[in-house]
Amino acid sequence: MKTLTNIFNLFAGKKSTTMTPTSPIIAAPEPVDPVTNIPSPAVFVELEQPVSEKSEPQPEAEGTSLIDRFLSKDYFEAGYKIGFETKNVDLYKQRIQLIKCDFRDVIQRIQSQLHERKHRIELDLIGLNGMHPQLTVKLQHQLKYLGTHIDELTVQLELSVSDEGMVMKAIHQFRLGFDQGVLDRINSEYFS
Repeated sequence: MKTLTNIFNLFAGKKSTTMTPTSPIIAAPEPVDPVTNIPSPAVFVELEQPVSEKSEPQPEAEGTSLIDRFLSKDYFEAGYKIGFETKNVDLYKQRIQLIKCDFRDVIQRIQSQLHERKHRIELDLIGLNGMHPQLTVKLQHQLKYLGTHIDELTVQLELSVSDEGMVMKAIHQFRLGFDQGVLDRINSEYFS
């Protein structure tokens, strides 16, 4: 807005001398060069840098957030609903298998992202060809970290098959909800 005011004042032959309370205390540029009678570039340029609010998410953070999102679902409520509405143990077992399957899918998506990132780093290392030793060392450490993270996720995949690991939090919550739902349904049917 200040820029537009300066432009209009330039053509009206006025100098910009007003300052708003929010503007920084900076000497206002002369709108016209007195020698050449050409408008100053400062008339058309904002003096403050624009603030960028977006930031690139890190792949590890994305992967972690995928796992966090999976584990933060209300499995107790889902189990309670199945238990209260159906009291069906076969449906309960199917839902447990579905939870495990969804967990494995999340882990495999994260691993895929990490493998892709690892591949890009390896290509960058080949491209550097030893030209920047410090950068090469940093990239090699990043490769090692990604490899360790991928290995940890592989362990979680294997543990989920034998009802162990991180997925058990979701399964235990579902089981507790199912049991509570069945108890509440039976109590409401026979003891109310």
